[in-house]
Amino acid sequence: MTKQDVLDGCPKELEYVFKAQKLRKRMNDINNWELGMYIESAVATAVEHNLAGYKARSSYVKEPFSETVEKREDEKQLKDNNKLLMATLQTWATNWELTHKTEGKGNG
Repeated sequence: MTKQDVLDGCPKELEYVFKAQKLRKRMNDINNWELGMYIESAVATAVEHNLAGYKARSSYVKEPFSETVEKREDEKQLKDNNKLLMATLQTWATNWELTHKTEGKGNG
């Protein structure tokens, strides 16, 4: 957006420009933070391997952080689905036991 566009534009248009700029800055901050995490991992791995030698346990990240986050979200969704399934199965089992106890008492 040029200076003339800003001067000729209405306040509502400027609001969108400011929101876009704020979003760009936030994305830049996130990218810089991720870059720092990769650098930290590289430096920590190098330092530990230099100081501890063969006893070093650290390793450089094996996959991008974004993939790790996606896997965690998938695992959380899977755990939630498993909890729901277990609750459903327990409800079915309880209902089955209640109906069969009632039938058993009437027959015995």
